[in-house]
Amino acid sequence: MAVSDEHGTAETPRGVRAVLAAPGAARLIAASLMSAIPAGAISVLLILHVRHLGGSYALAGLAAGAYTFGATVTGPLVGRLVDRHRIVPVLLGCLTLTAAAMTGLALLRASDPRWLIVALAVCGGLTHPPVGAVTRTLLPVVIRDEPTVHAAYALESSALELSYIAGPAVIAGLVATQSTQAALLVDAAVLTAGILWFVRQPAARTWRADPPAPGAVAPARAGALRIPSVRLLLGVVTTFSLSFGAIEVAVAAAAGHLGHRSLTGPLLALWGLGSLVGGLVLAGRPAPAAAQRRLLWLLGALALGDVLLVAVAGTWAFAVLLPLSGLGIAPAYAVANAMTGLGAVGGTSTEAFAWLGTGTSAGFSAGAALAGPAADAGGAAAAFAVSLGGVALAIVLTLSGARVLAPATAGTRQAWPDGDIRDPGPAAPAHGTLAP
Repeated sequence: MAVSDEHGTAETPRGVRAVLAAPGAARLIAASLMSAIPAGAISVLLILHVRHLGGSYALAGLAAGAYTFGATVTGPLVGRLVDRHRIVPVLLGCLTLTAAAMTGLALLRASDPRWLIVALAVCGGLTHPPVGAVTRTLLPVVIRDEPTVHAAYALESSALELSYIAGPAVIAGLVATQSTQAALLVDAAVLTAGILWFVRQPAARTWRADPPAPGAVAPARAGALRIPSVRLLLGVVTTFSLSFGAIEVAVAAAAGHLGHRSLTGPLLALWGLGSLVGGLVLAGRPAPAAAQRRLLWLLGALALGDVLLVAVAGTWAFAVLLPLSGLGIAPAYAVANAMTGLGAVGGTSTEAFAWLGTGTSAGFSAGAALAGPAADAGGAAAAFAVSLGGVALAIVLTLSGARVLAPATAGTRQAWPDGDIRDPGPAAPAHGTLAP
């Protein structure tokens, strides 16, 4: 495959075009996107379905939270199973159990015991296939060119943002208006089709994790959290995800203050659109010479957006700022994923990426929980201030971990004077191999 230089050439693709030109990469990302759409819709569907069955909003929220909690808890464990075994049997096993739980939820009757709703939701979440973590593990395997891998992570982050928009809009917004039972069955069917498409990809079928190198920082049996850079990046991702959970509450509070709470959904969609655009822009940029520095710039941009949102929270100017403040979201996740990919060694990559997913969910939930009381006490501005606090913590962690965030390739760690992860050269560090 031809590799473009920093400035690009007429003969070699770069950015998104280079990703799409890599054999198997486009299908891998598309299958991952299809598999992610049901996850974007499931919380809303559970709330609507429980209410349709006559349950309270408290029960509906408990069911939605139980599903998310289950996926958050077991994601890293399932990721470790993938690292220790193979992708196809693990994903298919998870799919079977999750689809069965979703189908069971759809077939519940109003007369069924309420505890069964929560039990099935927990089961569905506990076994939800961590296809995002698997995708991030496979991208450096199908794309060996480091600059293109960075673009692929940015494109994947944008695709994930699209799934969060498409899931609620298409499945929950259209199908559920006719039948919540049908919507849950459609959600399960889309998940099944997406996972079956994903496991048919050659990379998924033939991937094998790399064995740990002698003397590696994190032997496979110890788990990804034995790697200092993975632990630090987990903290960074958790804290800036806290910011995003707070913003959802802050937007609802701001719209309510202005007398238009019904616009909360469209306003959050604008915010998500900004993130999607930001990811696509990053995908067209060259790989950073210093990834830690790029992450700091992105976190600084997010912090600036939060400062402006705090200042204008009581006016409609916040609606104009929302898409601009969202521009750095997908890029920040993409850079964090790339840094995690360089640090995860010795057959720990899928688990490492799954830990970032857990940090995202945990941070998002914590941000919403903290922003709620803040909004009650000080309005939308106080909730936006919680968001700013989360980003500030992420900046502090990133600055404090300069020496920890050194590059790791093939089970060895190399320290750069300024502590940044740098482009190791034309070949990207792969997370495993493809068997013949």
